[in-house]
Amino acid sequence: MNTQKIGIYVDSQNCRKFSAFHLSVLNLAQATGKIVIANVYYNSNCDNEVNLITKIDSNNFTFKDVPCLLKNSSDNQIIADILKDKKNLDQVILITGDGDFQYIVETLKESGKKVTII
Repeated sequence: MNTQKIGIYVDSQNCRKFSAFHLSVLNLAQATGKIVIANVYYNSNCDNEVNLITKIDSNNFTFKDVPCLLKNSSDNQIIADILKDKKNLDQVILITGDGDFQYIVETLKESGKKVTII
């Protein structure tokens, strides 16, 4: 049995199709280890993001509302949470559609963490 502790972080602002493959991500992660964190970040001020989260299994994901209209506010919250959580994780699965996470990915890899970007 694999005991890797996995954190999943979803940038819904930049990955609008996540609801179509969220169960596949869960299955992949569960085959690899134990999911200890599975967060979907969204902005409740944006109807398209609210619509997205209604299509995702709430039994497996925690929805984190970042209701700020400033650019990259969700990205900043994801980075802050990963930095806070990384000591308790072996692997991070980051689901995003942009390149704003290069520094955190490098930091995680330097810390010996496995990083998967979808």
